[in-house]
Amino acid sequence: CLIVDPIILAASLKPNGIRLNHFIVTVMQHIAVSDLMTCFTFILPNTLAFIANKWVLGNTLNDYRWYLDSATFGANTILTSMLSTTKFLLLQYPTRTRGWTVRKAHISCFSIWFFACIFPAMYFGFDMALKREWLTRKSSLFHYLAYFKLGIT
Repeated sequence: CLIVDPIILAASLKPNGIRLNHFIVTVMQHIAVSDLMTCFTFILPNTLAFIANKWVLGNTLNDYRWYLDSATFGANTILTSMLSTTKFLLLQYPTRTRGWTVRKAHISCFSIWFFACIFPAMYFGFDMALKREWLTRKSSLFHYLAYFKLGIT
């Protein structure tokens, strides 16, 4: 996650760094950014919580982490399926894909990011309007650490 994604981003920024269709390379860039966001909002905080045996990053990050995670997981899933679909269409209809440009790839990926963020933004708005801050803390990771320890020992 922390090693491969920056390599993909650095290689794709060079001209002919990755010799694939430019549309596919742009989708790969968006997947790499989504993976990095997932790494910094899900994997690293959870790893720190398991090591410290408590949540050490404060309540603010804990409250907003669920919204970020659900948006990045949704976007990552849809972007990965978009990558597979575009590879299939590129192989199946090579002459019809000449119109696929980097701009169209960015527009497609932006629409995926936008639709992946709609429901987390709605939940965030409802939670802030109704002052339901306890929902995210109640389903937080450090509430399950005690159950995790019971299973190990």
